[in-house]
Amino acid sequence: MNWWNPLAYALSKAHSKAREEISDNHVLLQNDSKEYAECLINLVEKASLSRWLPVSAGMASPHIPLTERIKHILSKERIMDTKLKKSNILVMALAAFLVVGGIAGSRLTFARAEHETGIENEDLVIPVVQEKEKTDQTEEKKISKGKEVKPPKLIKKVEPTYPDEAKEAELEGAVVVEATTDEKGNVKKVKIVKGEHDILNKAAADAVKQWKYEPMLIDGVPHGIQFTVTCRFSLDDKKTSASAADEVFVKRDAPPVRAVGDVKPPKLIKKVEPIYPETAKKDKIQGVVVLEATTDIYGKVVNAEILRSVPELDRAAIDAVKQWVYEPMIIDGEPKGVVFTVTCAFKLTEPKRAVKLDEPVRAEGDIKPPKLIKKVEPIYPEAARKAGIKGTVLLEATTDIYGRVKNVRVLESIPELDQAAIDAVKQWIYEPALIDGKPKGAIFTVTVTFHLK
Repeated sequence: MNWWNPLAYALSKAHSKAREEISDNHVLLQNDSKEYAECLINLVEKASLSRWLPVSAGMASPHIPLTERIKHILSKERIMDTKLKKSNILVMALAAFLVVGGIAGSRLTFARAEHETGIENEDLVIPVVQEKEKTDQTEEKKISKGKEVKPPKLIKKVEPTYPDEAKEAELEGAVVVEATTDEKGNVKKVKIVKGEHDILNKAAADAVKQWKYEPMLIDGVPHGIQFTVTCRFSLDDKKTSASAADEVFVKRDAPPVRAVGDVKPPKLIKKVEPIYPETAKKDKIQGVVVLEATTDIYGKVVNAEILRSVPELDRAAIDAVKQWVYEPMIIDGEPKGVVFTVTCAFKLTEPKRAVKLDEPVRAEGDIKPPKLIKKVEPIYPEAARKAGIKGTVLLEATTDIYGRVKNVRVLESIPELDQAAIDAVKQWIYEPALIDGKPKGAIFTVTVTFHLK
């Protein structure tokens, strides 16, 4: 392609010469120049007598004759560079630019000529065809792989509710639901594929909508997927085994299990407090009612019987417990009803004593003294100081609704110090005491200590 370009020859010659010099310099850094020259001559002589033509050709480059190369190796003025000089790099880069520019120009000229004469450039057609074939193969791979994909793993399952009206009408059968998940494994769409009764179809669809699956990964990328789920509603008490992983069987009147031993009572998720009968309140009747509760496969309490009675409170306890809801009990992968005991406690609370708005409350029990926000130190009487009198005065302070001290009474006295303590405390200010969200005055004790310095 470059036979017409003289710069290509110059570039090749400069590159070969620089390469040979750098190679020789690497050898001479570790070896004697005379021994190295003799080695090259001996190698060429032996190679010329044998059939190893490539070796002898390599020893005698057309750009650097062997004799010139030997002289250069033995020369004492030889420059021992082991990297290309900047000048050589610049020359070769310029030559390469000119060569490539010439090739590109000629290629552009040929392409223009083909276009003007109406000849199609096959180089532009072939990649397009290859890309199309590649796309078709990719689609076929996706389709074939899609046929092998199995339904994702179910990680959250909500059992369908057998509607009471369906039970009364003795409706049963299978409902096939087509479920579609998103990339996170949530069921975002359901479609009834097969089902004979609308009421059962709705129950199946409502349940499947709440299911969650592991995200389906295809080539490491999460994808939504479409598959079918079968829900069977059966009035038969006999146990039926499921043949498919996503088949659900809902049976009526399955016998409940008793919460004893390894079977623990289910977790309460909805509790309704019992209503205290007014007659029991008036008669001050209180106590604990113990009941035996039975849940269905959905966790709803379907029966409650008294085990330990408080006659005036039994009915209120039963009415409350029948409204409780528990988590469904799953045993061996199937929902079960459970029988267990529960308690309802009825306790009378003491009515709170009415407090007048202007009446202060005493800081005792649950009522704490208010927080001091301003304190004035007492003035030590000079007579008491000279007499060496010291100690602590205990007082009872009363605040108003604004937290200001309006009354002070001495509980434990030091006569020489009492008045100084009273005068100081009357200037103190506290945070208002709040009772039932309303500000109140408070009665509490404070101490004032006098120290001699």
